[in-house]
Amino acid sequence: MNPGRLLYQDKGYLLQHLHPAAALSWLGVQVVLALLWQHPLFLLSLLLLSAVTMVSIDALAGWEEYLKAGLLMSGLIVLINLLTVRSGATVLWLSPAFPVIGPIAVSLESLTYAAVMSLRLLIVISVFAAVNLLIHPDRLLRLFPPGSRSGLLLSLALRFFPQILLQYQRIRDAAQTRGIAVQAGGFRRRLQAQSWLVQGLLLSALDGALDTAESMSARGFGSGGCSRWQPYRWRLRDWLCLSSSLLALSVGGVAEYLGASSFAFYPTLTPLWNGPQTPLTLGMITLLIMLPLVLNRGCRLFPAMQSKI
Repeated sequence: MNPGRLLYQDKGYLLQHLHPAAALSWLGVQVVLALLWQHPLFLLSLLLLSAVTMVSIDALAGWEEYLKAGLLMSGLIVLINLLTVRSGATVLWLSPAFPVIGPIAVSLESLTYAAVMSLRLLIVISVFAAVNLLIHPDRLLRLFPPGSRSGLLLSLALRFFPQILLQYQRIRDAAQTRGIAVQAGGFRRRLQAQSWLVQGLLLSALDGALDTAESMSARGFGSGGCSRWQPYRWRLRDWLCLSSSLLALSVGGVAEYLGASSFAFYPTLTPLWNGPQTPLTLGMITLLIMLPLVLNRGCRLFPAMQSKI
């Protein structure tokens, strides 16, 4: 694993140069829709949009690292759901009775529900990955008032996971260079080697925290008002992305209220198509959310376009 893939890398794409508020609105709408919907086709469209986003900024390798953790948690969701849920009319497999928990009934409805919840989790993780890969932490920090502690905390929190992985990789490489076989030997030997790495990681994290504190103090953080602060200017592309995102959220909320995107799991699965309004609503919302991706593609084909919008 290369932890550097998890960090922001400026590649000059329009998506990486949107106003931070516009980019966060676009990504935030996807999270809200993912939590609002439970229709498999609607959620699958959001995950596919995340994949297209990663392809658009050449960040598939970084996205894969996030998905590995997401798939592990998704497996736990499916396992817990199968062990605890007894609902569902379409029973696929019924186990013998176990002490305390009784028989385990695996139904089509429970499997579908677990798969949809896993899909929702992967969407949220993908959006989190997009925040790290699309928005520079310093640009995100400047959304808040100068000297804001909340903004600083958010910026540090977004950096924490990728930076810890990057530091762990460096410590492990240094240990292997010194002849410490991290993955060799029996279980006890590997556990001892990992404990050494964790100790080094803890010391490195504390040193990094002290360096950050010294850097903040040298720059006068918390000492009073800033002498100069220039907010980012909104451009046409930012307003287009913000407008399309809010419109997609509105259409998605109305669709859920009217039942166009509704889906029930128990006692039996409802049809995927609730009439012609289902594909019409899905297509409309997908096109609205894809507008930033279309603009990004247009700027790649016609580089002069980026400076005009």
